Amino acid sequence: MRAARRLGCLFLMVFILASCGGNPAQKKKRYLRRGEEALKQGDYRRAEVNFRRALQIDPRLAPAYYGLGVVYFKEGRIPRAYGALVRAVEISPDLLPARILLGRIFLLVRKPDKALAEAEYVLSKDPARSEAKLLKAAALLGLRKYDRARPLLEALCGEREVSACLMLADLNLRTGRKSEAERVLRRVLEFRPGQPRATLLLARILEGEGKYSQAEALYRSLYEAHPDDFQYLEGLVRFYQRRRDLTRAIRVLRDGLARGAGGERAYLLLAQVYALAGEEGQVKKTLEEGCRRFPQSFPLLERLVLYSFERGSRGEAYRLLEAYISRVDKDSLKIRARLLKATLLWREGRLREALREVDGVLEDSPHLVSAHLLKGDILFRRGDYTGAIGEYRAALGEEPQNPGIMLRLARAHLLNREPDLAEDMYRRVLEVSPENREAYLGLAEVYVQEGNPGKARALLEERWKKDPGDLIVVEKLVDLYLQEKDRAAARRLLEKTLALNPRHPLVLTVLARIVRKAGLTREMIAYCRKLSLRDPRPFYLLLLAQLYGETGDYARAIALYRRVLEKNPRNLVAANNLAFYLAQYQPTPRNLAEAERLLLPWVRKYPRRTELVDTLAWIKYRKGDYTGARALLEKLGDKVRDYPVVSYHLGAVYYQLGERSRALVYLRLALEKGREFAGREEARRLLAELEKNP
Repeated sequence: MRAARRLGCLFLMVFILASCGGNPAQKKKRYLRRGEEALKQGDYRRAEVNFRRALQIDPRLAPAYYGLGVVYFKEGRIPRAYGALVRAVEISPDLLPARILLGRIFLLVRKPDKALAEAEYVLSKDPARSEAKLLKAAALLGLRKYDRARPLLEALCGEREVSACLMLADLNLRTGRKSEAERVLRRVLEFRPGQPRATLLLARILEGEGKYSQAEALYRSLYEAHPDDFQYLEGLVRFYQRRRDLTRAIRVLRDGLARGAGGERAYLLLAQVYALAGEEGQVKKTLEEGCRRFPQSFPLLERLVLYSFERGSRGEAYRLLEAYISRVDKDSLKIRARLLKATLLWREGRLREALREVDGVLEDSPHLVSAHLLKGDILFRRGDYTGAIGEYRAALGEEPQNPGIMLRLARAHLLNREPDLAEDMYRRVLEVSPENREAYLGLAEVYVQEGNPGKARALLEERWKKDPGDLIVVEKLVDLYLQEKDRAAARRLLEKTLALNPRHPLVLTVLARIVRKAGLTREMIAYCRKLSLRDPRPFYLLLLAQLYGETGDYARAIALYRRVLEKNPRNLVAANNLAFYLAQYQPTPRNLAEAERLLLPWVRKYPRRTELVDTLAWIKYRKGDYTGARALLEKLGDKVRDYPVVSYHLGAVYYQLGERSRALVYLRLALEKGREFAGREEARRLLAELEKNP
């Protein structure tokens, strides 16, 4: 009897085990299969759960690691994808799909040499695999080995591999072979009519060749074939925008919105086009209409808030934010709105309130990178570099490969008199982004601060050899040569730079600024005078006027600007510069009236052009209309921060209006990067006075 019971219990246990899923080998296969099915369906969450369950049973199941790598790659979690794929190929070196995806990740993080190694390995095992050939070609392109990439792409394109054809067309464009690129694209469209990327590239080529009607037909065909895809609506609108046909751009967007195309992004683009057309009233109406239609949309709300804020309606901007915070459902949207409020408070110079707001955000979202960065920026502006370093480090902990955060942190260490830490951080930037110019310049500054200008010079000379046309590096090198009293080296560098582009307007404009430091302004004036005698274009007269201004000969500069306007009264640069010179250097009542008369038509036509609005504001400042100057400059929004002279002007306006805390913010901003601008000495005097008596 007991034996029968034991036998019955044994059968029951077997039955229970069988019903619980069978043996581990079967279970892991089932989880793996479910993960792969979920992956095909785009259900990444379910796929991840099943792949992880399979790995709990068998921690060395390489296909499950590969599956996780695909999930993370699709979701944009690149570091995690990398880790899973590395583990997959460690366990199973011949898992070729994992190696191909790993190679694609290496391309994304700009390590084409490693991508090439993965491609070569796959091809050694499977020489006919087209994915590996494509990866190899892409890696060779990344290494700029165009001669090796071209035959690979041509062979694949001959097999009607669309991706290879598109890469080949792009390579032809990159190497100046437009006709060959056009031929390749037309061939793609023969065997794959309407292929979006080929159509778009061909449209851009035709537009560049001035074949506007053909280009328009292609842009329109894409939009009509994909009416619900915003990128093609945007492509057609941008084409009209480049053609300065804003009426058609507006019509296309309005038609698209009437059909329900584009959603909130179409409203944002329409507002932008209205702004370019100078229809300010329509900008606000469009944004308000979009917010009513998409009440949860943060991008639309953000644009409307900034529109109000930048036009002086600051109370309205904050009311819009509070209303949005109270109506939206998602906490993530509330946090974004609160962070925008903190940013606006910071821009107003209300630093304590801004810090209080951003601290509240961080209490709810302690890992939010943008909040840590904003708090760091606020503390940096206050001169609390230690506090800023703490916030930047917290942000870097969340995004350890972000070069932008590293650059902020390096700068804060440098100003906190920690050159060793700054140097380490700049070197980390170069590991992630080897050609990062700002990291090179920062390292050079570290070496100078450590009393080793020779090392800085060698570093920047190395960088200059890689890109002799980089005028920012040229300017920094000239500064170093002059610090070492090596005027001959400075002169040689300027001559080499000029020889590369002896008549290029941008090069000449930048060189005109640099030569003053090298004491070669007179030579540059003589060179430009010869050019102006041979070439009647107004550019050389404008450049001469700038150079005379650099030497302090403002009367001659003003006379040259008048000459340009006599030949062409519609020359915007001459009108703006003449108005600024009159306001800055000859601010008599008559000259200020003339300057305002010159500039008002241009500001009405281009109300968002920073240099025009700034000049008009400075004219008002010189006339004593500080409130009018403030209204104009505040409308520029964040653009004020991009130009030291504009930051100085707004700081001076706040000073005159008695808003000393705001004046401090903008005067420090104007002077912090050490760039020259008209009025720099006055800005330093005002800042010193405010810091002495805040």
